[in-house]
Amino acid sequence: MKKDKAFEFVVSERGQYIISQALCLGIDKLNEVQPDVMREKSNIADMEFLVENMFPIFAATRSIVKKSEEAFKEELKTSPKYNNVKESEL
Repeated sequence: MKKDKAFEFVVSERGQYIISQALCLGIDKLNEVQPDVMREKSNIADMEFLVENMFPIFAATRSIVKKSEEAFKEELKTSPKYNNVKESEL
């Protein structure tokens, strides 16, 4: 039955990641809605609740990657071995 396969997917690591990614990207897009009065804040809050309490894997991964990128960019600014590398070349 398709529902059984869907449930198996949802509880798998891959399923958890995909749902987390969809929620995070959906939150990003919903936060971009203009004008502000058209932004569905309750939907965003519900999606954030799901990410924080059931599907955190993509948000955690994205946070780690972002911090690593920021640290590397800071190193580029201060390290002599990267003097000739432009940020656009990364």
